Amino acid sequence: MAILSMSQAPLNAITDTRVRDSFRLVPLSTQTLEGDSEDEVLELLDHPTPLHPLTQPSASASLPPKPPLPRSSGKKEHQRAGKKAKRARKRQLEDQGDPGAGKMRSRLSKKYATPFAVTIKFNAISLRAAKSAFVGARQRIREHHDRQWHLQELFDRGFDLIPWDGKTTHAIVDSEERIVSILAGRPHDPTWDDVVADATSALHEAGLLADVPKNNRQHSRGDYPTIAVGVSYGNGQMVPGNLKHTAHNETVVAALLANKSIQRIAGFANSALKFYAPKLFRFYADHVNPLFNHYPQLRRNFINSIFPAATFNCGPRVVDLEHVDSTNVPYGLCPIWAGGQFDPRLGGHLILFEFKLVIEFPPGSTVLIPSGTVRHGNVPIQQGETRYSFTQYCPGSLVRWVQYGYQSAKACSAEGKAKLIGKPEDYWKWAIGLFSKLSELQQDRTQVFKS
Repeated sequence: MAILSMSQAPLNAITDTRVRDSFRLVPLSTQTLEGDSEDEVLELLDHPTPLHPLTQPSASASLPPKPPLPRSSGKKEHQRAGKKAKRARKRQLEDQGDPGAGKMRSRLSKKYATPFAVTIKFNAISLRAAKSAFVGARQRIREHHDRQWHLQELFDRGFDLIPWDGKTTHAIVDSEERIVSILAGRPHDPTWDDVVADATSALHEAGLLADVPKNNRQHSRGDYPTIAVGVSYGNGQMVPGNLKHTAHNETVVAALLANKSIQRIAGFANSALKFYAPKLFRFYADHVNPLFNHYPQLRRNFINSIFPAATFNCGPRVVDLEHVDSTNVPYGLCPIWAGGQFDPRLGGHLILFEFKLVIEFPPGSTVLIPSGTVRHGNVPIQQGETRYSFTQYCPGSLVRWVQYGYQSAKACSAEGKAKLIGKPEDYWKWAIGLFSKLSELQQDRTQVFKS
């Protein structure tokens, strides 16, 4: 990997000599975008968020009234505004109740064909999955499993730094051009700071109100309260079901899911996955949507997000220890959003251990990583600072349940498994192909969404 000197660093690289007296900066591609900024595309994909199903009386009631046309001094302006409002309403009708529905706008897809890229010396085929390839391999963190990593220690071990403003979208690309992680950023929206503040406040309040058991306050990921919500399968469950909470905590969870700022964050991550990993997005939709259709009692967390499960990390100092979420789809991408008040130049960095990357992760921004196979964690924040996070994911057991014909792996015969997915090693190679290659991203969008 090439090494940049400080004089060669991107404009958004922050030089703080207290922690950066010797480190390597990852170079970005020299490609530039014409016209509007890259993150405009994600602003435009950030659709208005319908109400959570628990708070709406019916599907039709979630549709907003037809927006009034703005005043215009000319007939053409009036007509354009009317057509724009009609198109927006049509898109929402198409997407109603199905996060995998709808088409991608051709103009956006072509204008923002490829993001900035960071290439790493890693081949995604070497990611570690279980033999069945439906979940990640269990990895025991042998060395310093309960310690926090500091910047200088990581630099001394050869990690590369990605300075990131939390706004401009970057793709992390492996040696075969596969997009294996996405620094999605945030919508280009002047009100987004208000969204961040509101979501952070909601997480803080939930952490105070929820009756969180000790094993969800002090755990292998860190020392902070967590609240998981959504659909799961495993740990004695006979069929997939909704995660259960006490009556008191159910009220706290419902408030989080109904929070419009959190809904917007969830929808933004969904749009980022759809735009930068279209084949993977379609794979999720082809398994998650049938699951919800087959079991009407299952509840979606958000009707603008394909992910069936989520975890709220309620702070006030969410710093993840080195870990891997091996029960998630091993070839999937999981969104992580960070909130709070901290200096991202000094702490809160995202560490991707297999990729040997340490990434500035400003509050209010979103990243998508293969959390089921890549060990990850955070650099500690400074004293007096706060950090919260919100993650979405797809348990691999749900995908396996659907692929095996809505039955367990034990109930599915060896002949049935071979017929359904073939040899595990062949399935793994196929699954890794769900990561779009940078040079084929536009083609994948066209084929998947017929844009």
